[in-house]
Amino acid sequence: MPKASSGSISSENLASHLGLSDASVRRDLAYFGKFGTPGVGYKAEELKESILAVMSSQCLYRGVLIGVGNLGAALLAYKGLKLANFDIAAAFDRDPKKIGKTYGSVKILDVKELAHFIQQEGIEVAILTVPAQSAQAVADMAVAAGVKGILNFAPVNLSVPEEVLVSQIDLGIELESLLYFLRERTHSAVS
Repeated sequence: MPKASSGSISSENLASHLGLSDASVRRDLAYFGKFGTPGVGYKAEELKESILAVMSSQCLYRGVLIGVGNLGAALLAYKGLKLANFDIAAAFDRDPKKIGKTYGSVKILDVKELAHFIQQEGIEVAILTVPAQSAQAVADMAVAAGVKGILNFAPVNLSVPEEVLVSQIDLGIELESLLYFLRERTHSAVS
């Protein structure tokens, strides 16, 4: 953790060491509760203990990944999911050339087996990396089988029951946001 003067650290200081914006740091920390005091910052030791408590209290979630194209394969190789206490129990695709193969320790199964697998394994989370035109049908199948949360990388808004949580990851919007802030920073530096 970055050094803090008088035992406190600001979101600006944290952001600079993490390569993030201070607004992102504040938003991300606020997701887990009330940390810090506006204008003062965070008590470094308290923040450290709180973050450790949040991380250790997280239970391990097992989920499925649906769609093993380039993005799906990259997510299967991504070690950060384990750090987030998330384990991909199986991946699903409809391409016969992919079915039966293994990425790391994750076996790729036929999407026709999705509902049975979700029910049998008690899976609550699905990651969708399917084309936009397939996303709603796949989401419907996963929800009907018992999934309670979907991380959706498909560039389409899903219609799901109110009790199902959907987190939309739109890489185009994220890139636009980054480029906007980059332009603003460049414009501010020139002014």
